[in-house]
Amino acid sequence: MAFIFFFKNSLVQERTLKNGTTTASYFATIHRSSSEILADVVDQMGQRGFIGKVSMDCFGPEYYIETTEEALHEAEEFVINVLKRKVENPFVKSLCS
Repeated sequence: MAFIFFFKNSLVQERTLKNGTTTASYFATIHRSSSEILADVVDQMGQRGFIGKVSMDCFGPEYYIETTEEALHEAEEFVINVLKRKVENPFVKSLCS
């Protein structure tokens, strides 16, 4: 999956930190796994971040649409999975507790 490769090998967080951006808002894709990997990368880099999973149940290409039920389920699973993780970044811990 290309989106997983991108997030694991992306320099986005490194570049934003080098430029002084200590807090950022990121959205990955409609795929929960890529959003969870993005949350891991932001945590490992020590950046404060608001990570989101895109939910798209209309106004997109047919191959990129979720049903409303799928979108809600995947968003809930994303939040549950991220909150379960052992977070190393103290800024994320305070938001998850």
